[in-house]
Amino acid sequence: MAAVGSAVGLGNIWGFPNKMGASGGFTFLIIYLILAALCGFIVMVGELALGRKTGKGAVGAYKVLSKKFKWLGWLGIASAFFIMSFYCALGGYCIKYLVLNVGNLFNAGFGTNGLSGGEVFTNFISNQGQSVLFGLIFVVITMLIVMGGVGGGIEKVCSIGMPALFVMLIICIIRACTLENAVDGLKYMFVPGWAVANGVIEKAPNFFNVVSTAGGQMFFSLSLGMGAMITYGSYLNKKENLEKNWVARPCCS
Repeated sequence: MAAVGSAVGLGNIWGFPNKMGASGGFTFLIIYLILAALCGFIVMVGELALGRKTGKGAVGAYKVLSKKFKWLGWLGIASAFFIMSFYCALGGYCIKYLVLNVGNLFNAGFGTNGLSGGEVFTNFISNQGQSVLFGLIFVVITMLIVMGGVGGGIEKVCSIGMPALFVMLIICIIRACTLENAVDGLKYMFVPGWAVANGVIEKAPNFFNVVSTAGGQMFFSLSLGMGAMITYGSYLNKKENLEKNWVARPCCS
């Protein structure tokens, strides 16, 4: 559950549809699934196996293999740090919108007060004090969870948060399918060439650009190359079936 929680989030809910839309829809989806099955499987099982074998985090695991490859572990930590840098801002946005929605439920003054979605967002990001405050709240909450460790902190929160996220996703999917022109959106996603044929996008995207975008999304949505799977692998029992662990991840992602 902790491993699923490291990948399933804004990177998929927000980033995946955005990249899929800019990359031709169905074509992007197929390439992403192929890369996840052929490349993602190998990398993830390798990282889990490395962590389980050494019982250490990213830096320590590579150091056990060879001291000259220790720097690869630091690269993983660096990538996670850079990802965290923009997630602090996004997490702050989410907390702000949570407050706004609670305000709307109780008709309180800290709700949207009748402003449109665009106006609410513009007002928020133009207020540097609020942006920093909500970003810091997100950092503090994250820090408290991580301080509890993988089992006592991350896994415990994910055991509640991930089922809750799944329920919210179901609600969002049902709502999206009832919106106006929802059928066109589904065709865009699942009918090959529909977006180009109907002039939704001017021309078909470059194939190599689609492959590189899908590959990047695959690494991001499976939390590969950032030391996370090595760390989680270090907590696995030596008898744990790595293949079954991997199969559960893409299904959730």
